[in-house]
Amino acid sequence: MNDLQTLKQTVNIVDVIGHYITLKPSGSEFVGLCPFHDDTRPSMTVVPSKQIYWCPVCGATGDAFDFVMEYKTLNYPRPFKSLGILPETSTQHQHRNPAKNETINAG
Repeated sequence: MNDLQTLKQTVNIVDVIGHYITLKPSGSEFVGLCPFHDDTRPSMTVVPSKQIYWCPVCGATGDAFDFVMEYKTLNYPRPFKSLGILPETSTQHQHRNPAKNETINAG
């Protein structure tokens, strides 16, 4: 198991997605309005036991990091920075974004 897989297992998908949309319990899962299409009834399902989300209407699916990447239109490793975490790697690189005056650490 690599550092990224370990990190993904430590993140609670319900907490992450619940930060962006309202989730309601539905048995052992959670449901909410999918932010990736015009949703009027809760179609997004979050499955904590598998640490995944999915929407049968638009096909959106993935883990907590996939959700943040799609929701905020980010590329790796930006979802980690957005969550305030970065995976430990043996080679760290820094990328500077002069437009936003910020430095991003990337592995």
